[in-house]
Amino acid sequence: MFLLSLLALALGALACLWLDNNPRTHKTVDGLVMGLMLALLGVVLFADILPETGWLGGLLLTVGFLAPYLLEHGFHRFAREAHLLTLVVGLIGLMLHATLDGAGLVPAQHGASDHAEWLAWAIIIHRLPVGMMTWWLLGPQFGWKPAALALAGMGFFTFVGYTLAGEVLTLDHQQLGLLEALVTGSLLHVILNKRHADKHAH
Repeated sequence: MFLLSLLALALGALACLWLDNNPRTHKTVDGLVMGLMLALLGVVLFADILPETGWLGGLLLTVGFLAPYLLEHGFHRFAREAHLLTLVVGLIGLMLHATLDGAGLVPAQHGASDHAEWLAWAIIIHRLPVGMMTWWLLGPQFGWKPAALALAGMGFFTFVGYTLAGEVLTLDHQQLGLLEALVTGSLLHVILNKRHADKHAH
């Protein structure tokens, strides 16, 4: 299961790279990836974050989404730095999520229950669009090396979560949910901002 989760991450990135470089699909890849990402973040938000955090999670989601806009428009000289900071926050959140994914794979390895096995497969499948998102956000703008490094980092943190599953699974779910809410807002900002910038670039 662990190796499959890494393979899914890599396949997602390779699929995004192939689609983006294919003349027939280049025009539609942005819309496809953005749609997948918004759907994925929506599932995480409504299935994991909000049930654990309630209105406070919604508030932090809003802060994570709007704060970069306020920084970019309030301090025009530092707009690029604010955008990069938001991207870094989003990537840190993906590393945190990778740690939780790694821990979530462990119960299925020990045959804990049918639910645990379904959860493991859900984790593996959802890593395909995560790999696509990582490459989509970093590859075209910063090149393949930063994108590959981010994917390697996610693989490493998946391993950390998988190895330290006992400790990770006992962490406070509400506090993790609040952090994920803030990060999800930042990722939404980065995704929508990239889409907007790409439209103007064309």
